[in-house]
Amino acid sequence: FFYTESAARSLRGGEFPFWNPFYKGGMPILENPQARSITPATILAVFTDSVRATKLSVLFYLALSVAGSFFLIRYALGIRSMAMVVPVVLIPFCGYLPQHLFAGHANFLSISLLPWAVAGFLLFEKQQKLRYALLFSVSIAWMVWDGHIYGFLQCAVLFGVWTLARALVLRDVRAIVRAGVLAMFTLGLAAHRLAAE
Repeated sequence: FFYTESAARSLRGGEFPFWNPFYKGGMPILENPQARSITPATILAVFTDSVRATKLSVLFYLALSVAGSFFLIRYALGIRSMAMVVPVVLIPFCGYLPQHLFAGHANFLSISLLPWAVAGFLLFEKQQKLRYALLFSVSIAWMVWDGHIYGFLQCAVLFGVWTLARALVLRDVRAIVRAGVLAMFTLGLAAHRLAAE
């Protein structure tokens, strides 16, 4: 909670949260890719305490994951039967997120955005519309800004392998170009957190 608390104290004092004085004698927040700087928990902690804000952000992220799972199953994959209820509930409550929350890894909450990223990726592959590229890029960049650098790296591997497999199996070189567009948007949105000073 010390990342959230230090950022909230800075915001309450009218300053942008650049520095965390509570960890190892002080360390930068924005340059630390695991630090949670501007997150829903931080914004809520300005108005309430950090513990309550983190608990509310867990509910927010779970609701966001359920909505993203619904969007992925219904619109990106085109499943319209009642059977879609099962994955919509299972995706957010699989073992990954609860296990990390139980261990106190609040920065892993943003993996809840993965269904949105997958949906954006699939829909951009099918339709090549800018809004789906932005959906993908904002979802992945949000993970980075929320301190889940491991989620970013896991997504990079997942979508990189997916793109290479598609390019090789379907002999679709344009898949690599489309993935490059997505990568450029994502890196542009997350550049400050990824490139340490």
